[in-house]
Amino acid sequence: MGWRSGLESALALLNSESGRCLFVLVELLLNVMFIHHGPFHAIDWKAYMDQIEMIEAGEHDYMKIKGRTGPLVYPGGHVWLHWLLYWLTGGGKAILLCQALFLVVQVLTSTFVTSLYWRYVPQPFVTCCMFLFTVRCRNVYVNGLFNDCWAMLFVYMAMWLAVRHSRWTLGLLAYSTAVSIKMSALLFAPGMAAAAFCAAGSFSKLVRWSVPAAVLQIFAGGVFLIKHPLSYVHRSFELDRQFFHFLSHNFKWLPKDIFFSRAFQISLLTFHVALLVFLCAHRRWLSTRPSDKQALLAIIFVSNFVGICFCRSLHYSFYSWYFHTLPFLVSYAGWPWLMRYAYLIIVELCWNVWTPYRGDNQDGTCASAKASLVLTCCHAVLLISILLRR
Repeated sequence: MGWRSGLESALALLNSESGRCLFVLVELLLNVMFIHHGPFHAIDWKAYMDQIEMIEAGEHDYMKIKGRTGPLVYPGGHVWLHWLLYWLTGGGKAILLCQALFLVVQVLTSTFVTSLYWRYVPQPFVTCCMFLFTVRCRNVYVNGLFNDCWAMLFVYMAMWLAVRHSRWTLGLLAYSTAVSIKMSALLFAPGMAAAAFCAAGSFSKLVRWSVPAAVLQIFAGGVFLIKHPLSYVHRSFELDRQFFHFLSHNFKWLPKDIFFSRAFQISLLTFHVALLVFLCAHRRWLSTRPSDKQALLAIIFVSNFVGICFCRSLHYSFYSWYFHTLPFLVSYAGWPWLMRYAYLIIVELCWNVWTPYRGDNQDGTCASAKASLVLTCCHAVLLISILLRR
């Protein structure tokens, strides 16, 4: 009985607020280790800086702004954020300072995420342990310096404000900030809208809450909307963008002709919308009680995961779009602990299968077709479990 009571006391301590602080501290230390030992591969970061240099030189036409990896395809919030980082880091050349700033972003993200888990998930420390063992997601943050990191920071800040503290106007404003940095945050939009409607209780109140968020999008567009509105709208939310097959972590196992086909693209969109409608109706999302914060959080996380499952291409950094939601989702699906950990380990391993890029043999580099197939199956298994959940 002695060791059992000791174990229970230890778990109680780890699942307390002190345990959460310890968790975030360990996250901090692990990220410092990754900065010191991990490979620095911030190719996109250099492209961001190229784009800011063009804007600094007076170019405001989104159709003409580009970096070494391609054109500027992100909304205005991305530009203003990286303009600030450009000046803070000497044109992006103070690499250690850049990594330190992204370390802060990762720790703040972990702080918001764990605040939600420690409040709404049973045994939060044990549930979140897989966060500590990720290699891919740490590389995305402190060694890749992707803008996805900033977008996800504001997404989780939005949930922390809206769901945990019922500050929906501020929460929607933070969410709008995330969308202004990268449109991938729109995958959370159906769930955020449904949860906000439940909390508001009426459409008119939801509209009032959303006005500051809408105004922020106009301000983010700023000078680009004034001078070249059509270029800005088209490029910053480029819905017809073609992603690379060799970079796809989820559908690289498909032949190229199917991957790039219009029929495949329309099929993914159709299933995406159909499943969201089914979940909204079958799970009665819009009838959720505002006081049931765990249910509101589940609506937001599930809606994003549905979008992830039907994304045509998940690139290297896109793991961050749903990494922090996976422990919640496997718990929500009702799986036993061993199955949860096995699933999270397999997904992590799939994302860590990566062959260095070679321009002379793109198909044999970057994402792996076999790991891509396994990852797609993993997504399907969890999605089906969520759909069948009672």
